[in-house]
Amino acid sequence: MSAADGTWTITGIKPGTFNVLEVPVTDFTCTQPANGCSYPVTLAARGCPDRQGVRQRPAGAAGAARADHPGTAKLSGPTGCTAKAFSARIRGTKVQTVTFILDGKTIKRFTKGNAKGLYAVRIDPAKTRIGVHRLVVNVTFQKGTGTKPKTLRLSFQRCTKKLAAPRFTG
Repeated sequence: MSAADGTWTITGIKPGTFNVLEVPVTDFTCTQPANGCSYPVTLAARGCPDRQGVRQRPAGAAGAARADHPGTAKLSGPTGCTAKAFSARIRGTKVQTVTFILDGKTIKRFTKGNAKGLYAVRIDPAKTRIGVHRLVVNVTFQKGTGTKPKTLRLSFQRCTKKLAAPRFTG
């Protein structure tokens, strides 16, 4: 088993001499030992090998950034029938931009959230047509997180008020 820093551990075998072959990683080459990625290793009981391979990225090679701390985003808000105004919220980490789109029209775009990583927009169903509405939220994350952009969705319905039976005045 190997770790991110290149160190490795072998368990479950008896002491002895073994030929270790380090599997190449994309965009990396073995630089030690001189004969490539294969070399003999002598293992002692509860001991350490007497050598360790080293791999490094060739000069000028570009590789994908490794995400040590990926970004997150979660959408909250009411679903179903609603007549009262509400807040749709995105809570997240490592967020770069948040764009709220209601029924295909951008209603708010954020490049900064509050101190708690919250992005919110107030929606008043009374200002929309009766029926089902779709809120789409596009979230992008800071460079270096390795997190792909996310699209979050929420549907709600503006319901009609209860109809009162007309009074017969007759």
